[in-house]
Amino acid sequence: LKFQILKQKGFLANKPNISRADYNDIYKLKKPYEFMGQNVVLISDEYMSEYVGCCVSEGWGAVFKQTSNLKLIEKFAKTNQCSVGPIESTSDYYGFKIRSLPKGNYYELSCRERDLAQSQ
Repeated sequence: LKFQILKQKGFLANKPNISRADYNDIYKLKKPYEFMGQNVVLISDEYMSEYVGCCVSEGWGAVFKQTSNLKLIEKFAKTNQCSVGPIESTSDYYGFKIRSLPKGNYYELSCRERDLAQSQ
C-alpha cells in the first residue's frame, strides 16, 4: 500500500484522522477502498522518526471487513511475509473502537518488521 497514492486519490487524509500513538498513525478511510477483495476501513502506518529505546516495528497494517473469501489476502500475506488475523468487535485498534464500525467480521493484515520475523 502506497500512502502517498492513497492520499492523492482522496482515500486518506493528509494527517492521521483517528490517532497518533506508539509510533503509529491511524487513518480511517474517507471513501470505500477494496484491497484483495476485502473492504479496507482503517490503515496504520508504523514508523520511527527517531530512536527512543525499543519496540518500533516499522511497516503498516490494514483493518478490513471481510467481504469475500480470504484466500487472496492470505496469499498476499504469505508472499509478502505479512500476517492476517481476526479482530474482536470488543477490541480497540490504537484507540479506535472496532464496535463503532458496521457489523461484520473484521481482520487485520499486518506487514511490519515483526511479522517478517514471525513468518521465517
